[in-house]
Amino acid sequence: MIPLMVEKDYKPDGWLGFMAGSKLYVDFADKDDEEFDTAYELLIAELKRQEADENAENEEAKLATDSSAAEPTPEEAEPTPIQTRQYLSVGPVTTWTEVHVNEFITDNELDLLLPICKSMDGPLLHEFHQACQTTPSAMFTVTNKSLEGSPIPLDVFFKFILKLKQFIPPPKRPSVIFFRYDFVYAPLTTSTQPVNACKV
Repeated sequence: MIPLMVEKDYKPDGWLGFMAGSKLYVDFADKDDEEFDTAYELLIAELKRQEADENAENEEAKLATDSSAAEPTPEEAEPTPIQTRQYLSVGPVTTWTEVHVNEFITDNELDLLLPICKSMDGPLLHEFHQACQTTPSAMFTVTNKSLEGSPIPLDVFFKFILKLKQFIPPPKRPSVIFFRYDFVYAPLTTSTQPVNACKV
């Protein structure tokens, strides 16, 4: 409700017109007893209608909250926590299985990444890590879009990159190739005569 006191025959425009345009307009100015009572009843009826609408919306929201809290969906079922740390003794990430990946995620408190990484094995996690390290801003966006409802905080994203680095195998040193060239040079002698290129 927006009570306004305006001049007679005032037509709201601009921001006030926008605000008043979506509201019921009840004019009390220069009303006789009977007209005033009618305007007053119209105002009271509108206020009661809005209150009833609000109560109905609140009731629907409460019912929706109660029903969703009462029935946990299968997606919300807590996975059994992984108790082992075998991934520490297996070797580089490229040799890990899905179980090792899940152990790593859980052990390093990166559980927000579980929906993305739970079905990855070591080589796939290594590729994911390389993509995150090479183009972090793009991968952060893509990762959060794929998580929809619960985006990962930036610190968890970079913690993943940092923690997995120690399990990345060192890059292979490029092979060094040596070329051997045997040049054969013509012998230099001083006995050659200069050639006269121009004769006149």
